[in-house]
Amino acid sequence: MPADPVPTEVDLILERAVDRRVLEDPVSPGYSGATLERLDLPDGTRVVIKRARLEADLAMLATDDPGRAYLFWERGIYGRMPASIDCAILAADRRNEEWRMVMRDVSASLVPDNDPVSREDCRRILVAMAQLHAAFAGTPPADCTTIENHLTLFSRDRMRQYASGSNPLPGHALEAWDRFDAVASPALKEAVDAIQAEPRFLADLLRSAGTTLTHADLAFPNIGLADRVVILDFALACDAPGDLDFGIFLVQNDWQIAADPDEIIGDWAEVSGQPDPGALRRALLAAFVEYACWKAPDGPAPYSASFAWWEETALRAWREIALASG
Repeated sequence: MPADPVPTEVDLILERAVDRRVLEDPVSPGYSGATLERLDLPDGTRVVIKRARLEADLAMLATDDPGRAYLFWERGIYGRMPASIDCAILAADRRNEEWRMVMRDVSASLVPDNDPVSREDCRRILVAMAQLHAAFAGTPPADCTTIENHLTLFSRDRMRQYASGSNPLPGHALEAWDRFDAVASPALKEAVDAIQAEPRFLADLLRSAGTTLTHADLAFPNIGLADRVVILDFALACDAPGDLDFGIFLVQNDWQIAADPDEIIGDWAEVSGQPDPGALRRALLAAFVEYACWKAPDGPAPYSASFAWWEETALRAWREIALASG
């Protein structure tokens, strides 16, 4: 008869819990496949445990994820973060086919849903992001996903692979692509389709600028502002240039920031110390390609209000690439 597994730090925290409540995922409720619980411990400490299984987690399936956010804990990656960043992680492990991560409850510091974010607070986040990239410049951890996986994350072909499952996200994405087709110019549709069909060309252009550890999913629900900048959930972490991280941050959050995209880009160029306008435009193109369907106008939703700006920006970069390649 096999011996019982030795209790891990996660096991010991779970055993101490005096109250447990299931939480809704604030970033992608019902979509990721991961589950969240809030636990109260006897000393009054409140923690959150996240569980994920490969077969149930769409993001893990779509990015060839071996459990990178959890493996980063085992390999000490979070301990290499700059002092300005707090990942809030207390322990992580794997039990059978389930990854488990325990975090301090930092919900009080997370950016409030739909509340405007000042340019000053945005700049503080950008500074922390730039420091993250500097800390891992040229040495991104193993098991990061690829730029190619990000460029095709929500593509029609990939979403159709999972559309017959129980997760509603692929169906919503395919509907969003219909909206995109209805409003995008023929040139934009051609660019997005070409990149998603052959993502390596743009990915190689981006990599030529050098790569680092990028979070690659810095939507505001993953960010908190306290004594340090809280950054949660490295599940989509990518081996990429820092500009791509910024582009994904901008495409997901521009509607919530009290500054226009060009002002935010100016702040990023200043704090990152890498003012290569061409490289940045290519990274913005890549970020837009990843999220193109979600930015398509679908009524008054503020998320899509900047679609025209993104179309112009993406097409400019695409034309520059075409000219440079002859």
